[in-house]
Amino acid sequence: MGVTVSGGGLPGHNASQLNYPDGIFIHEKLKRLYISDSLNNRVQVFPLDQSTVIGLTVIPHVNTCTKIYVDDDDNDFPTIYVGSSNGNRVEKWAKDSTQGVQVGNSCRGCTGV
Repeated sequence: MGVTVSGGGLPGHNASQLNYPDGIFIHEKLKRLYISDSLNNRVQVFPLDQSTVIGLTVIPHVNTCTKIYVDDDDNDFPTIYVGSSNGNRVEKWAKDSTQGVQVGNSCRGCTGV
């Protein structure tokens, strides 16, 4: 049986809503679910070990984010790699970053990491 973690079938921009979720990553060690919320241009994180689940924006302002990968190099805030399809690049977001750093060459319509 599935469990709804976020959203309710309608697009939205609040902490408990998504607008075209495109990629997910489960960080088993931290018990967190990361979701690239494409049309809200953000990456949300949801705790999997709590009964009340409200998303927290960990990366704002990613131009149409697609797929994501989360490295477990830091327990508090792991490095996150996110594809930006309209930005034509993959960005690396490390702890305390205020903006992503492009990784590699640009990629037209990046859809994966």
